[in-house]
This record gives sequence, structure tokens and C-alpha cells, in this order.
Amino acid sequence: MKVRDAILSDAMDIAELLSGFHTESRYGQSELEFCKDTMLRTVIGFLENVPETFCKVVVSGSKLTGLLLADYAPIPFAKGVFSRVAFFYIAPAYRGG
Repeated sequence: MKVRDAILSDAMDIAELLSGFHTESRYGQSELEFCKDTMLRTVIGFLENVPETFCKVVVSGSKLTGLLLADYAPIPFAKGVFSRVAFFYIAPAYRGG
């Protein structure tokens, strides 16, 4: 496995991986249906806004198996920035070692 910066050509694979995130999360148990087009727009937004965003993927062979998408924002009451994790996900088959 290898961790690397995500690139724009990863967008479709990231969106597909995040469909698994949706299924496993509480959203998958709700009435909120996964929309791949919406997810793809969100992913492209993250990838096009580096360095305000942080996008890493885990690759096993040629397959994306995990990801971390986060963003940075100014602290509203002090000088500095903070980071918020939007998505952290590892495909089930690649967890645990």
C-alpha cells in the first residue's frame, strides 16, 4: 500500500469509495440516498482547492482503497487556522493490518 496526494483523475474512484462510506455510515441507514453526481462535485471541489484542502489516497496496486479529505479554515477568534476532517475511509477488505 502507498499513500499519496490525490489528483483530479482520482475523482471518480474517490466518489466510488465514498459510496461505501455512505453505505456503512448512519447516512446509509437514513432516507438520504447517495448521489454519485453530487459526491463527484464535492470531491472535485476538494481537489481543485488545494492548499485550502487536504486530499490523500491509499493505493493498493492500482486500486484506491482509502482516503482522507479535510479542509483548512481560519480560526474565527484568533490568528491561525484549523483543520476539519470531512472524510476518512478505508475499504473494509483493507482494514486491520
